[in-house]
Amino acid sequence: MAKINFDTIVGFTSQFASMIEAHMPLLKILINLEKDILDPKFSKVLKEIIVEVEKGHDFADCLKKYPDVFDAIYINMVNAGMESGKLDVTLRQLTSYLQKASHTKNKIKSALTYPKFMLISLVFIMGLMLIQIIPMFEKMFNNASEELPILTQIVLEASHLLRDNLMFMVIILVTFYVCFKIYQATNSGKILYDKLKLNIYFLGTLNKKSSISKFIRTLGVLTMSDINIIKA
Repeated sequence: MAKINFDTIVGFTSQFASMIEAHMPLLKILINLEKDILDPKFSKVLKEIIVEVEKGHDFADCLKKYPDVFDAIYINMVNAGMESGKLDVTLRQLTSYLQKASHTKNKIKSALTYPKFMLISLVFIMGLMLIQIIPMFEKMFNNASEELPILTQIVLEASHLLRDNLMFMVIILVTFYVCFKIYQATNSGKILYDKLKLNIYFLGTLNKKSSISKFIRTLGVLTMSDINIIKA
């Protein structure tokens, strides 16, 4: 299933909490919310959940069928809220947790936007220089009576290499990117990618602080929902 926008889930949970507080029946809430959902993928998920709830299945168990949409924290909190009879309170806590998580996620994205832009710009400028600008000076360098400095020779060779094998290099890069994405989707790939994120200079510190913050928020919200701390 294609990934569903995180903010869509946050909005759904907030509206869900408001309707529970208004003492509306669960099935009626789901039907009303599904009508207002604009995301077709999420709408399809809710329709399938509605069918299961109509059959008498437990709501939390229905959520477990969609781990890509509702994570373990979401499911455990909903389950704890239903068992304790405090689903309205639990959903408010869950909404607050999700909103803070969304805020943190957006802050990290914003912090990474400038470095990403600079890196892409640097690669583009270097490629442009090697392909277009360096060849313009090559004849002048070749006519020089003295031997060129080693650094200049390296730059000229790099320019030749890039121009002569540009299409091949593009294919290699695209292939590498596709293979990396496929590997990243596996469990071992996710672990390796997370390790890389934690060890990259500057980004590693940012990711570590984000992970610690998420862990503390998650533990706090789960224990507030009367979930055993060992299970939490």
